[in-house]
Amino acid sequence: GFIYVGIHHRRWWWFFVAMLRTSLLAVIGMLIAEPGYQNLVAQCWLVAYLTVVVFAQPYHLRTILHMEVVSVSCILALLYINMWMLMVRAAEPLHFEDYNSSFAVLILLLVIGSLLVLVVLGAFAVVAINEKVNPSDVTFRDV
Repeated sequence: GFIYVGIHHRRWWWFFVAMLRTSLLAVIGMLIAEPGYQNLVAQCWLVAYLTVVVFAQPYHLRTILHMEVVSVSCILALLYINMWMLMVRAAEPLHFEDYNSSFAVLILLLVIGSLLVLVVLGAFAVVAINEKVNPSDVTFRDV
């Protein structure tokens, strides 16, 4: 349902691209054994996907487009944090425990921030769809 809500009729193929994004991430996890390469390939795939999202503009509601960009950007940020963890573990294997609380706080803040942004953008999208107005006309009072 939500994947194809708001997709331009001329961009009917976008549903398959969205499914490909998720499927390819799962395939990358299954086929590549080394975590560093998994991370790198997943980052490259998501950057390519994000580029296609920005140029294809598959949604007629800009709020849904923004939600897609924010969610993919958050996944990329988590992958960058994971890559940093892998680098610290490789460089200082004896002192990795010193960074555990820092990583936990970073990941928690990132998840909370991304959830907050997605909930706000989702609320704007729901109000815009129900009121049949442009999302840029929706204010916080409407939500």
